[in-house]
Amino acid sequence: MKATVRLTKKELFSFLFYHMYVRPTGIIYALVGLASVAGGIYYLVNGNKSGIFLILIAGVYFILQPLMLYIKAAQQAKNAVFANDTYYEFSEEGIAVWQDGLDPSVLQWQNVRKVAKFGKYYFLYVDSAHGNIIPRSAFDCNPDRVDELIVRVLPKERRKGFKEL
Repeated sequence: MKATVRLTKKELFSFLFYHMYVRPTGIIYALVGLASVAGGIYYLVNGNKSGIFLILIAGVYFILQPLMLYIKAAQQAKNAVFANDTYYEFSEEGIAVWQDGLDPSVLQWQNVRKVAKFGKYYFLYVDSAHGNIIPRSAFDCNPDRVDELIVRVLPKERRKGFKEL
C-alpha cells in the first residue's frame, strides 16, 4: 500500500488543529472559551459591561488561536520538507518513508507511538509531538485496507479513531 504526499497548508492546519484541540489541554481551552462566552453573555444580559472582557477572552480561544495555527501551517508549508513529495509504503513489517533522491528509511511498527485517524487524514506519531500527515486519499488502494492493516499490527492503545475488525 503506497502513498505519495505533498502537504498543503490545509493539511498542516488540520494536524495542528487536531494536535491542539483533541488533547486534554485543548479540551480545557475549549471549555474555558465556552465558559467565557456563557459568562460574558450572562453579564451583558444583566447589564454588566464587564461581560465584554469575557467575550474577548473567548475570542482568543476560538478566533485568535486557530488563526495563529493557520499562519504557522502556512509558514511550514513553505519548508522544503513539506513542499516536496514524500513517499510511504505500508506493509506488515512497517512503513518505508523517503523523498526523491534519498534512500527509504523503514519505521518498524513497534517504533510507531500512535496512529490517529482524523477525518480525511492519518496522523502517524513517532513521538509525543511529531507526526507524519498522510491524507487517506493519497493511497494507491482503498484506505479501508490501510485501516485493516493498522488495526491488525498496532495494539488498540496505540491507535485512535479506528473501528475494530
